[in-house]
Amino acid sequence: AAAVGYERAVAHEAFELWHAARNACVPFAEVIPALERLRTRFRLATLSNGNADLGTIGLAHHFEISLHAAALGCAKPDARSYEALAQALTLKPAEILFVGDDPHADVVGPRSVGMQTVWVNRGANEWPAGLPPADHVIAGLDGLVALVHGETVNRAPLSKDS
Repeated sequence: AAAVGYERAVAHEAFELWHAARNACVPFAEVIPALERLRTRFRLATLSNGNADLGTIGLAHHFEISLHAAALGCAKPDARSYEALAQALTLKPAEILFVGDDPHADVVGPRSVGMQTVWVNRGANEWPAGLPPADHVIAGLDGLVALVHGETVNRAPLSKDS
């Protein structure tokens, strides 16, 4: 903004509006019930590269630990971010089930340090060619609840051919 003649305050105002809009989201219907059920048996944590504020959204209380790339000094899929998560949880990477929707940041990255992975594929997207698949594929967090409670899980397709 300054480079084209606007005062710096304009850029700050624009970022404030952007952050407010970024945090004005409504979780999918199954998210809160799933988090509540998962939290009774498991320690929950987040690792994010994004700008959403879980406190503003109303989800922070579900998580024991929330790590953010800006504070860590590295971002997913950098192995250091997953190692920091394991350290914060005082767990070995193999004891962590990492769940996310990005094939590289949420499957390839955590697997590189030995974590188990779950790909959330809400849109029946195709898995990127050449990447080893996630350990599990779910269509929503209700599928995660079923998976960790040993119930039948409907696997989302990895590709049209699978």
